[in-house]
Amino acid sequence: MTNMYLPDATALSYEDSLTVVAQVGAGHFVTVGENGPNATFLPFVVDGAPGDLRIRAHFAKANPHWREVRDATQVLIIVHLADDYVSPGLYPSKVAHGKVVPTWNYVQVQLRGTPSRITDDTERSFLDELTNTNEAVQQQPWSIDDAPDEYIAAERRSIVSFQILISDVQGKAKVSKNRDDADAAAVYEHFSAGSPTQQLLSEWMNRP
Repeated sequence: MTNMYLPDATALSYEDSLTVVAQVGAGHFVTVGENGPNATFLPFVVDGAPGDLRIRAHFAKANPHWREVRDATQVLIIVHLADDYVSPGLYPSKVAHGKVVPTWNYVQVQLRGTPSRITDDTERSFLDELTNTNEAVQQQPWSIDDAPDEYIAAERRSIVSFQILISDVQGKAKVSKNRDDADAAAVYEHFSAGSPTQQLLSEWMNRP
């Protein structure tokens, strides 16, 4: 597919794209219905291998977007890792010839796939996995089992769970690799000593 604009210097490998997806663990689920585009930001879990990659997430039942997902033939999931502004004042080429303009660096993955409902008998295992994945970094991880059974049962009645069978994965790291070596090195030096977001982007500048 060519849905995402991917100059050669920005394209991520399949493996690096999945690294981003796993690292972020959430994204915008996008559909196009009768009233136009619609999007909901959701945490997710990702399982499987190429050809059988699945992303699982749940909507609040009060959010009518889940009905569009149910009826959609394809869902777009946008996973955004980080972004930051790049000033042309960082470039040595500004001094050399002045032919520079501002830009924005970012790392993002887009996935497309076919939705289907998660059945009641497998929903609990999905919810456990989603919770345990995000609680793993906590000092005292919380478990669904920590809450009363009747409370969890009521909460489950208020959600609708889906899995998306992924048919296409496209990742993009626009991180100054289209610049000459001196300009790219200057951006890397600035970002690697900058904000946490800039430092995260600088890590992707050094990836092959």
